[in-house]
Amino acid sequence: MGEIAISIIENVNNLESKTAKLGSTKFPQFLAAFTVGFLCFAYGSATGWLSPTLPFLQSNNSAIGIPPITEEEASWLSSLPFLGALVATPVFSFICQYFGRKAGGYVTVMPAIVSWIIIIFSNSILQLYIARFLVGLAFGGIIVFVPMYTGEMAEDSIRGALGAFLPMICNIGTVFTYAVAPFMSIQIMSIISLIPPLIYVFAFYWLPESPTYFMSKGKTDEASNSMLWFRGKIKDSAERDLQKLKDLMDKKSNPNSSAEKNLKKLFFSRGTVRALTICFVVCAAQQLSGIYIVLNYCNEIMSNASSDVSPYIASVSVAAIQLLGSIVASFTVEIYGRKIMLITSQIAMGVCLGSLGTYFYYQNQGEDLTNFSMLPVICVSVYLFANGVGPAPIGYVLISETFHPDIRGVATTIASSNIWALAFMITKLYPLMLGLLGMHGCYWTFATVCVLCTVYTVFQIPETRNRTLESILNELNGEKS
Repeated sequence: MGEIAISIIENVNNLESKTAKLGSTKFPQFLAAFTVGFLCFAYGSATGWLSPTLPFLQSNNSAIGIPPITEEEASWLSSLPFLGALVATPVFSFICQYFGRKAGGYVTVMPAIVSWIIIIFSNSILQLYIARFLVGLAFGGIIVFVPMYTGEMAEDSIRGALGAFLPMICNIGTVFTYAVAPFMSIQIMSIISLIPPLIYVFAFYWLPESPTYFMSKGKTDEASNSMLWFRGKIKDSAERDLQKLKDLMDKKSNPNSSAEKNLKKLFFSRGTVRALTICFVVCAAQQLSGIYIVLNYCNEIMSNASSDVSPYIASVSVAAIQLLGSIVASFTVEIYGRKIMLITSQIAMGVCLGSLGTYFYYQNQGEDLTNFSMLPVICVSVYLFANGVGPAPIGYVLISETFHPDIRGVATTIASSNIWALAFMITKLYPLMLGLLGMHGCYWTFATVCVLCTVYTVFQIPETRNRTLESILNELNGEKS
């Protein structure tokens, strides 16, 4: 009996030791993600700024002392961030690839800080244009830097969860702005919005460079120290993951070929082309399903509905529901997987957009929709929840886990540039689409995009949950795992 008791105690102690060890390896990774989260909060805050601010800018008593802005000027305020992001994406990709992820992370935040300072002192529409373009530069940096840095420092078992966590922080920033901005002057709101990026500047200093970047530059010792920090000083875990990274990078290298030839061969490989296509389709579908239209014109959509709910309450509620969706995604993406969540969310988004288009069609026909007055609120709420569960976080995740480390920067640039080009196009052309198709036609078009993306996901996107990067790349290249 004594031996059995001793054996049980030893097993319990071993289990507790392994559990503590597992937790300690992950804590630095969550800490790093939380730090980068301040940058994501700034992104969400800037994304949500226009919807509650637009009524002030269009009123006769403008808060910054300018005449009421026109629909054309509003469309420029909505679309200029995406033009800035389109310009900035290749620049930030180059910085991250050749000067390090840390350098990219610092340069990314600077345009956002300058943008809010300009808005604080602005007294013309031109200054607002400049500020919105500058915050778009930060958007371009964030979409390159954040998936790259988090994907390279995260363990396979939590890579998806961290990838979903950061869009959740973006949504928190959007909800915060929707809730607070209507009760603040534009200047005070801008001062408040400066705080998260400033906190990020100081907190990011303590995080190490990505081990992948060090390894790509042949700095093995620095890569080892970086991996050791991210694995909570657990040497076995750090050595295991560093060896996996080294094996992956060595596998695609041919010692008889130049580095330039190796890179060109890798970039035009079947796996890279397929990964680019997957990321482009998922992210493009999110843009073409009208996500930024809904976020930027949420107040206007609710005002056009027949509901008695105030546009403010409705806007804050639907933004909070999108946040709820991203929270759900951060806990379920490693349980149900990327593919099933993407399929179900796209179906839900398509149904909601189609129903919203039908509502506005009958409203345009003069039908009495009193009994359906809550339908727009419900549709927009479920649409944003589904987007928060599916395309928004999974787009980040797929970018971080489907490209070989050597070409991740270039591939991310191509995928991101297409995202921003489409976002600029759809937000700038939305007023024209309204005139040509009507509100109902716009939302039916967005619904069609969701249907097409669902079909593509079913047949073309592999499941990547709990898989090593090497296994994913092998499948994309048509090789056995």
